[in-house]
Amino acid sequence: MRLTRGSGPAGLSGIPVRRGNIIRPLLEVERREIDRFLKERDIVPVMDSSNLKEEYFRNMVRMSVMPVLKRSNPNLVHSLCHTMAILQEEERYFGVLVTKTLMKLISRKTDRRIELFLSPMEAMETIILRRVLRRAIQETEGLRGIGFGHIENIIGLIRHGTAGNRITLPRDIRVIREYALLVITSEEPHRIAEYALTVPGEAVIVGAGLVLTATFEQSAEQQGDGRTNVLLDADSMKLPLRVRRGGRETISIPWVSGDQEGTGSFC
Repeated sequence: MRLTRGSGPAGLSGIPVRRGNIIRPLLEVERREIDRFLKERDIVPVMDSSNLKEEYFRNMVRMSVMPVLKRSNPNLVHSLCHTMAILQEEERYFGVLVTKTLMKLISRKTDRRIELFLSPMEAMETIILRRVLRRAIQETEGLRGIGFGHIENIIGLIRHGTAGNRITLPRDIRVIREYALLVITSEEPHRIAEYALTVPGEAVIVGAGLVLTATFEQSAEQQGDGRTNVLLDADSMKLPLRVRRGGRETISIPWVSGDQEGTGSFC
């Protein structure tokens, strides 16, 4: 059933015999064996009438598909169980590997937000990265429900995005690529108010965890990197500067030069 739906190895490994305190002792026992056991002891089974309706996909597979497959392989159930056992062993191996990898990647984690170091993920094999992201999301209460397609979008952001790029997922989940971190969060975005920045002086940007400092410089030897610092012509500025929230979680400083206006942005 899961093969027809495009499941990966975890889905194709089937239901485990034991998960937590739940044990399924009859999982690999065929129906005919159970029927024979009951008949020998004169036990009348209780039948759910919905099990006979082929409009349910599960019933259609059991009643129509399985008999056809068993014509070419009478031991089909045994073969499927063998394949699932192999996949389950591989899943256990990957589970240990993913756990060790994720422990080294987490920078910070809450119920609704997880921050992962970017650099190791950029060089990571896709098969491991995919599992690491899925595990990180599964273990963060407020992020659960992200599907395979969304994981692929996140990998694209890691591989090809730049600082400040982001994608928006269902349930108001945002994935943000920062300079050194990948942030996956369902928290409400910070609302940054407008501030006045005197020169010289400082402005503490509440909600962004930033302090902007403005000073006068006598020379223009260093132009700044345009991200964490910038050099502007003081004679062309209208003071005090105004600081407000820009796009992609940047801080914008509007400026006035003669009859022209512009905006300098800081991440």
